[in-house]
Amino acid sequence: MKGFSEVSPVEIVAATNEAVAIVAREPVTGESIIEVFNFTGPDEMWIYVGGAGNAASDLHVREYFHHVR
Repeated sequence: MKGFSEVSPVEIVAATNEAVAIVAREPVTGESIIEVFNFTGPDEMWIYVGGAGNAASDLHVREYFHHVR
């Protein structure tokens, strides 16, 4: 598998102290998706794998990101 870079504009559609929702383009397909970034602390966040509304999101699999200093 070969990696690639893809850049597209995003629009913030909602935000709270704990989450930010954006509309973006799905990599490869270019379809519009809503992605929600959930912040659980100053150095940690998670997203549903597959994005909101995707069939994979029904599995409730989360991908966590932790900032390492």
